[in-house]
Amino acid sequence: GGAYVYGELNVTPGDVLTMLVGGGGTGDASSGGAGGGGLTAIKQNTVLLVAAGSGGGGAGVTASNGGAGGVTTGFAGQGFYAGLGGTQSAGGSGSPGNGGVPGSAGSLFTGGYGSDNSGSLGGWNGGGRGGWICSGGGGGAGYYGGGGGSCNPNSAGGGGSSYTGHASFTPLFAADGLGSTPGESCGVDLGGRRIIKKKKKKKFFFFFLKIILIINIC
Repeated sequence: GGAYVYGELNVTPGDVLTMLVGGGGTGDASSGGAGGGGLTAIKQNTVLLVAAGSGGGGAGVTASNGGAGGVTTGFAGQGFYAGLGGTQSAGGSGSPGNGGVPGSAGSLFTGGYGSDNSGSLGGWNGGGRGGWICSGGGGGAGYYGGGGGSCNPNSAGGGGSSYTGHASFTPLFAADGLGSTPGESCGVDLGGRRIIKKKKKKKFFFFFLKIILIINIC
């Protein structure tokens, strides 16, 4: 599962925010390695304000679970040749495996692909694709994405990391995910509410907008 991020985002009049809702990875334990979850995030133009790490895809055949998305660091997938989780400064390493088809490393906002990169698709917005040969799981997207898994034995992808460090975002609560099931098509839990405070001063009105967000993506 994806990391859970809850907090307050302060904006000013005229700000234009883009909310990106990542898709769940596809696949199951019988169709090669599953894809990792895509990145759910909020940006202002090209500046990242907050993001929640997504879970990695499970491995085929061995049914190893993908690594969970983490608050600061994503979790490694299950299996001896699993991908590692993303951190606050780098993507998780892809596994070299034991069959000539290594998984790739994760990168900024993007999960690495599993083994040969021809298995189940990753979720929209950066989820790593799973492998078919070796059935390694794809890495989950994140601030930095998780690495892809490889094989012998087939192993899962790592989870992505979250980002809560922007000055306009105040984290109120955050929790690591619980790990993806084998080949799970991960879901989205996205909610929010808006509070508008109005202050009168010299016949002009000033608005302060506070957005409270819950972000969770496998």
